[in-house]
Amino acid sequence: MPIPCSSGLIHSGLHVLPCCSDCCLPAVAFVQMLKASTPFCTMLFAFMFQLERPSFRLIAAVGLIAAGVTVASYGEGNFSWIGITAMLVSMICEGLRLVMMQSLVATRSFHPIEALFYLAPAASFWMLLFVGSTEAIHIHQDQHLAHVAEHPIYIAASAVA
Repeated sequence: MPIPCSSGLIHSGLHVLPCCSDCCLPAVAFVQMLKASTPFCTMLFAFMFQLERPSFRLIAAVGLIAAGVTVASYGEGNFSWIGITAMLVSMICEGLRLVMMQSLVATRSFHPIEALFYLAPAASFWMLLFVGSTEAIHIHQDQHLAHVAEHPIYIAASAVA
């Protein structure tokens, strides 16, 4: 699978999965604590794709962050395994996206903004596919398309912003 397609899938997972976890995890502080361990996933993928060399200092710093998140999350009694799983997969997607973006910028000598122009259409495709498969029935049943037809300028302006 080419980089834009797979990175687009990962990027869309990064945006969809935290929304799923918001339904299951009640505390915003708990979600933020979990997201603080994203550097751990990013470091592991950077090692796997050989973009970073393992060093004691780097592993100790990121390990300290992960240990702090673990200790801070230990007392949370009101959580859902579905929400935790969605957040963990979201962190994995974020780590993979960052490493793929770094790889693309390094190997093709793109500027990061150019890389976004290259990857954004793939991410949009996967997001539309996900929305089409999960939300299309509700949009049609609840007559939300009528609102779009009534206010096309507002919809277009929000799409551009």
